[in-house]
Amino acid sequence: MRDTGIGINEETQQRLFRAFSQADGSTTRKYGGTGLGLAISKKLVELMHGNIGVESTLGKGTTFSFNVEFEKQPENTRHPSHHDLANLHVLIVDDNATNREILDHYAQAWKMRNNCAENGEMALKMLRNAAATDPYDLAILDMQMPNMDGLMLARTIKNDPLIAATRLVMLTSLGNHLDGAEMKAAGIEACVLKPVKQARLFDRLSQIMDGHSPLKTAKVAVPVPTPVPTPQQPNVRILLAEDNSINQMVALGLLQKMGYTADTAINGLEVIAALDRKTYDLILMDCQMPELDGYETTQRIRALPKHQSIRIVAMTANALRGESERCLAVGMDDYLSKPVRLETLRAMLTRWLPETSRTN
Repeated sequence: MRDTGIGINEETQQRLFRAFSQADGSTTRKYGGTGLGLAISKKLVELMHGNIGVESTLGKGTTFSFNVEFEKQPENTRHPSHHDLANLHVLIVDDNATNREILDHYAQAWKMRNNCAENGEMALKMLRNAAATDPYDLAILDMQMPNMDGLMLARTIKNDPLIAATRLVMLTSLGNHLDGAEMKAAGIEACVLKPVKQARLFDRLSQIMDGHSPLKTAKVAVPVPTPVPTPQQPNVRILLAEDNSINQMVALGLLQKMGYTADTAINGLEVIAALDRKTYDLILMDCQMPELDGYETTQRIRALPKHQSIRIVAMTANALRGESERCLAVGMDDYLSKPVRLETLRAMLTRWLPETSRTN
């Protein structure tokens, strides 16, 4: 792999393949990630009796290379094919402008003919107007939308003979529990978890266009954690801001064990957009996120008088001295170290949530 980025100095190259080591230590991680990818890649290459290396020049770019030995495959080996998505007519339905922009970018990259709708009513109008001349092949629906959610929209589409042939894909977060039978009954052929990964969405769209609907063959439609019964479901609104899908899954699972649900955002821009649509009691804020990190996001929230009452709790793996002080200085109310533990999270919720919303 070769890039033309900022390059990596020799000192950093020496520790680049160690776990939790990053070339970019900024809080928005524009050039980095968790620091595990290269360490895992090195381990995989070594397991295949190969080696991996890096060459880099500051200001010019970096080249990663590896070599491994593979057995020659028989000539008649069949590989799974992907449907060509080019020129397919797709409608993206999501009330969040940032999500629409991301999905629009994906569709354009796949050379699809795409349009966007910000709610169910607009989507139905667009689908019906196009039905006579250029019907939509696909519709990608967000589950959580005001007035008409994704499931209601799907049922309406399938009950209208004019647009019932439209293939449907549902986007949902781990915090929403969707039953596979219910989705199939609504005419949904595939479900993709948010935050949406480009490769994952491409695979799902290809599968249903090839006639292989994941919901027709899988017993479980959405791999969400089984909700744990609790004596009381609290009436509290929580927003989880976390760009790492594994960390997001863990945090949502811990909240579910205590009877809470949460909306999700993968960066600070999505947090700001979510606050424009809904009022939250508490935000669990990852400090290091792309686009807009947790520190600046908190400062922007605190600059608006209407958001002064929202409790903001930092979540960070940064164990350096002064980190908690930095979080409090930008306007956060509390601080959780990663990995987040159940009892620590429970104690934090007890401190900051209204008494009427706490679980036992």
